[in-house]
Amino acid sequence: MSINKETASQLRKRGKHYATFDPQVFDLIRSSEAAAIWVYLITKNENWTVRKSDIQKRFNIGRDKVTKAFRHLKELRLLEDKVIHDGKKIVGRELIVWSEQYDGEPVELKTSPTENQYDGKSVHIIKDQLLPNNQDITNDQKEHTSEPSVTDPPPKYSTDDLMMAKGMIGHVQEDYPSLKADPCKWADQLRKLREFDGYTIQQIAETWAWVRQDQFWSKNCQSLAKFRQRNRDGVRYIDLFIQQRQQKQQPIDQPDPWETVINAISRNDKTLLSPTLLQALPKPWGEIKHATNWELNQMRQQFNNKIRGIA
Repeated sequence: MSINKETASQLRKRGKHYATFDPQVFDLIRSSEAAAIWVYLITKNENWTVRKSDIQKRFNIGRDKVTKAFRHLKELRLLEDKVIHDGKKIVGRELIVWSEQYDGEPVELKTSPTENQYDGKSVHIIKDQLLPNNQDITNDQKEHTSEPSVTDPPPKYSTDDLMMAKGMIGHVQEDYPSLKADPCKWADQLRKLREFDGYTIQQIAETWAWVRQDQFWSKNCQSLAKFRQRNRDGVRYIDLFIQQRQQKQQPIDQPDPWETVINAISRNDKTLLSPTLLQALPKPWGEIKHATNWELNQMRQQFNNKIRGIA
């Protein structure tokens, strides 16, 4: 059975309002409640007040299902919940609805809720709405489009940043094959972490490897942009990850076997390694000594797992 649909021009002639979204993005949503709520929010005007109680009545579902649907959309990066501070305390929240999977820096909100707009149960919606092909784009909307213009300056990130970003995306896609991410945006996040925030490539790589291995954060951190964001206490997530990683590391007075491997690589002397360490190497010595820092950081976890198995 065929489906007949009115075109955008036909709707405009009839004076009807309409919203557009990418069907491929819609196909990523596996929950029927989440899909219905996402489409419902996409069709609303900007700064429309969202209340979960209204959504419950609209779709005749309970609060738990609404909460679960919101969580699913956040995991897909189609919703972003932001807390608004006035410098001293929380004064409101903003719910950003994305028409495509969010993969970049947090949006700087242009308005904050006033006291009578926010009652602790509602948030406001700002949509990154898709536009019809023949509709003009305003200057404000151009700020949020990802299409480069001919006047855009060349990228500031390095080739190493881009290569590392592609590797990071690949690791997430092993667990979430449907993930769509722009390596260029991830590379720029790496650059900012280095140049603006002062982290070394080794710190970033080791922390990312730990996040991908952690049972909780591997599910709740699927974008490098998360590293530069802050939690409710104002702590940057990368600092939180580093702290948690250090708490789970072995005591300082115990030597790290991997550091022995790194020392042997730097001296190009395999005889510095004991038979146990040689047995635990994840790849042949010839490959390891020519590996990049990123590749070595990935081998470290495999090496440590083998060491524990041998011990």
